[in-house]
Amino acid sequence: MEEYGYVNDASYAHRFVECYMDRKSIGRIRDELHKKGISRELADEAIADCEDADGRRDRERQLIKELLVKRHYDPAVRDDKEKQKHFAYLFRRGFKSEDIAAVMFDLT
Repeated sequence: MEEYGYVNDASYAHRFVECYMDRKSIGRIRDELHKKGISRELADEAIADCEDADGRRDRERQLIKELLVKRHYDPAVRDDKEKQKHFAYLFRRGFKSEDIAAVMFDLT
């Protein structure tokens, strides 16, 4: 099967990243690939092949904005508990805390 290219982790990782890059965070993509048996190195290579670092940060911040809008986040609300709830949700989805904080601060 390997001779015919049916078992190719690098190709699978690359296709997986391309498919989910617009919907999931880099952290979540990396974790899901690892759960599927793909090494961290192959996952990182596939992610690096798909986007440069600056484009990745902009894309992730755009995803955060979209998720906050979808969750009806209101930056005018001064309730810290509500903000922490949204922050924790995004953090569990694999986004970096500095990106989440930057987007939440920009929205206020």
